[in-house]
Amino acid sequence: MGRTVLGVVVGYLTNAALVGITEFAYVGWMDARKYFVVDLATQVGATVIGGYLCCLIAQRAMRIAATSLMALGLVIGTTSLVTSWNAEPHWCGIALLAVYAPCVWIGYALLLWLNEFIRTRGKLQTASRRR
Repeated sequence: MGRTVLGVVVGYLTNAALVGITEFAYVGWMDARKYFVVDLATQVGATVIGGYLCCLIAQRAMRIAATSLMALGLVIGTTSLVTSWNAEPHWCGIALLAVYAPCVWIGYALLLWLNEFIRTRGKLQTASRRR
């Protein structure tokens, strides 16, 4: 349980930190249309990384951790969408909310794929040494 909670917290905070850093880096030098497109793209990447780290920390409970991170992000994202409805283009807020859960799932799936790749590669190397 502790690793699951830690994974969710670290995943969410990593996502938030990456988004904050990237927004700070490009705010002010981009026109509004480009800003929202770049913001969406960077938040997609940050959410995948956050989902990956969440599951990496949770280990055996990675599915529960990923689902919990999705729920947390959707609750906070919905609140953010409601409060910023008049401050940003509607498409941007809706798109950010729509891609959050799939991006966390991609981070989860990436970790599963890497684990399988490493396990399979280890078996192949062990088999080739026996010959």
